[in-house]
Amino acid sequence: MYFWKIHALVEDLKHDRVSQTQFKNYYLVFGALGALFLFPMENIGDRSPGLILLDIAITLFITFIGIQFTFKANGGEQGNAFIARSLALSLPILVRSLTVSLFLLFSTFWGFELMGYGDISESPWILMLFGWTLQVLIFERFYMYLSQIRASELSALIRADKD
Repeated sequence: MYFWKIHALVEDLKHDRVSQTQFKNYYLVFGALGALFLFPMENIGDRSPGLILLDIAITLFITFIGIQFTFKANGGEQGNAFIARSLALSLPILVRSLTVSLFLLFSTFWGFELMGYGDISESPWILMLFGWTLQVLIFERFYMYLSQIRASELSALIRADKD
């Protein structure tokens, strides 16, 4: 895996020397680094360092497990175009997941206010739970759609073998 030598990676890509597992590992590291770099940009507010570390740890755990499961759903090392499929699915999955999650989040805020609990929108726990839930929902959708694609590929192979 190259972290700095882009030209060496380009050469490996030109000569088809990058395996599906290596593609998955690049995606995994990119996802983990992306999650880590987003944390300083968040409005941390009143969160304690312990709460911030917990949030980072759980987010990285969900990212790692999510990518591993979606890679397997795509067929693992024998799968095809894991990164390309993941990127293509990203936009519609993100749009749908955000729409549903934001609706549920605002409904929850509104419901708590109606029940007299006041404004819970600034609670760090609520915001962290929202983030984790959204992340799990997104990976679950990736898993489902990549599994469907893989099942279709396998049934096409079985039909081709019978012919």
